[in-house]
Amino acid sequence: MDKLFEKGISLGLGFFTMTREKGEQIVDKLIEKGEISRKEASGVLDEILNRAEKEKEELEKRINSSLERTLKKFNVPTKEEIDELNQKLDNISQKLEKMETTDKD
Repeated sequence: MDKLFEKGISLGLGFFTMTREKGEQIVDKLIEKGEISRKEASGVLDEILNRAEKEKEELEKRINSSLERTLKKFNVPTKEEIDELNQKLDNISQKLEKMETTDKD
């Protein structure tokens, strides 16, 4: 079945833009060529879509990891760091407001 999957991908549809419709097109072409039977089509389609989803997830992980390293290299703060700073600023603002209120009394 791995060879069938590779043949499907070689039809130019790729892992990363795989939709059910495109997967069905791959399976239909494999049936037309006599490489799989109609009986096998559903299983092959499921395998193609599952593997495409796994590859997409792996690519996303790699991109995110690379992006995180790049941002760290350029000393760009993370969302968590910015959120933490905002929380600290909020706390300081609240304390200042209390001090101002106390001074007015």
